[in-house]
Parts: sequence; structure tokens; C-alpha cells
Amino acid sequence: MSPGNSTVVVTDEDLKNDYQWDAATVPEKSDYLKKLKLTQTIGTSLFHLLAAYGLLFRLFEPQWKTFAWFWIIAHLTGIATGCGMHRYWTHRSFQATLPLRFFFTFFYAMAGQVTIKHWVRDHRTHHKFSETDADPYDSRRGYFFSHIGWYLTTKHPMVIEKGSKIDISDLKKDPLIVFHDKYFQLNRLILCYTLPTLVPTYFWGESLWISFLANCVRYCYVLNAMWSINSLAHFQGHRPYDK
Repeated sequence: MSPGNSTVVVTDEDLKNDYQWDAATVPEKSDYLKKLKLTQTIGTSLFHLLAAYGLLFRLFEPQWKTFAWFWIIAHLTGIATGCGMHRYWTHRSFQATLPLRFFFTFFYAMAGQVTIKHWVRDHRTHHKFSETDADPYDSRRGYFFSHIGWYLTTKHPMVIEKGSKIDISDLKKDPLIVFHDKYFQLNRLILCYTLPTLVPTYFWGESLWISFLANCVRYCYVLNAMWSINSLAHFQGHRPYDK
């Protein structure tokens, strides 16, 4: 498939016919509190609490090799998410060879977010219906919602409806994506939580507890860096186009 075949192109007529946005439909900022995904909320909160504990009370205990290790994989997972998930799989901005696609898949799994099909479908939906009820990260619902609230709550019915119509047939043909998504929970357990923690302990004798806390910091840092694109970028620096 050529890279242009999966690009989401939206015209003014598409938006006019497919979705009518009305400022009066802006939802209450607090309504997400009624729709929390309990398990996901508890898990995400726990990781952030552990990361905060590590930063506040154990920051200077890891060996320099441990700092270097988690700094490197934090940026590799960031590249896999920003360049791989966003620029390549969502927008098909360039062509990627098999080794590069493997790199994206491997290090995205280490980022520990959601399945590739889930990530790409939501982001294509976001670009097509930005800041409407069909936008998964609708910034009209407030900074907290667009940053992390969307991740912790059930989706708005319009997100489900419009997202189900987004073409992701290209993703279903990629064997790397099929494998990643089929074994997503196992991949996340091994590549995001276990492997990064065990490497410092096994290779240079880092404390298992300190290594685990450092991995929590790395994990939360990458999550919030990626989420900031949905939140901070929509609240700061907005400039209308100069016609």
C-alpha cells in the first residue's frame, strides 16, 4: 500500500455533512467522573504515586548507569510513539522498511500504552473531528480531560460512532501490528514493566526496588510527554492560520 492511501483527508464539506459542531454542546467538565474505568484509574494512579515517591525520596540513589539506561529507553519509546505511531502509522507521512517498523513496534510496546490499532484509530478520529464530541481527547472538556481524563473514562458515544467508521484496514494487514495487538498484555508486561527493570539489576547490580522505581518514573514521564500533545498543545500557543 502506498503511504498516501491511508492519509485522512477532510474537506469543509465533509465536516459540514458529517458532523455539525455547536458550541452549546460543550459537555460539563466534571461529567467524566461518573464514567471512570476503575481498574485503569487505580493502576495509572499507582504508577504515578510510585514515580512521585521515587523522584521525591530516592532520586539520588540509582547508579549513573541506571540513569543512562532509563534516559535512553525513555527517548527511544518516545520516538517510537511520536514518529512511529503518529507520523508513520496514523498519517503515513513516509515509507518504512521492515526493520524500522520492527523498531517502532518493539519500543512502542515498551511505552506500555494501548494497542496499535486502538492508538491509530483514536488519533485519526481526533484529527478528523478535532474538538467536537467525536474527538477522543476533546479539549473543550478541560485540560485534565484532554491530558489524562480521556484515558481513564469510557468514551463519549460520538467517539465510538465516528471512530468505528475510520478506515484502519491498512493496520490489519501488517503482521507486526497483528502480533503486537494479539499479545498486547503479554508484550506490555514483559517489555514495559519487566525487562527495563531487570536489566540494571542483572547487568550492573542495581537494587531491584530502585530499578523498579526508576522504571515507574520513565514510564510516567513518557506517558505525560505524549499526553501533553493532546492537552498542553491545545491550550497553549494556538494561532489561527493566516489566510
